[in-house]
Amino acid sequence: NGIGVEKDGNKAVYYYEMAANKGDAEAMYNLAVMLNEGIDVEKDLLNGLIWMTRAAEAYYPDALKFFKKQ
Repeated sequence: NGIGVEKDGNKAVYYYEMAANKGDAEAMYNLAVMLNEGIDVEKDLLNGLIWMTRAAEAYYPDALKFFKKQ
């Protein structure tokens, strides 16, 4: 959560993407949110949806809730 260090959105995206590519469902979800909302990155709804789908396929609870709301 960045306590005690300076916020760096580029590093967050980099590390979330690394973890997501290794199968970490929470990282997939967090990356999807950042992409969908344009948080510290250019908004990218297509890739956001791809990562959200992968997180849901890994049964990440918040990603499953995202699709139930749609």
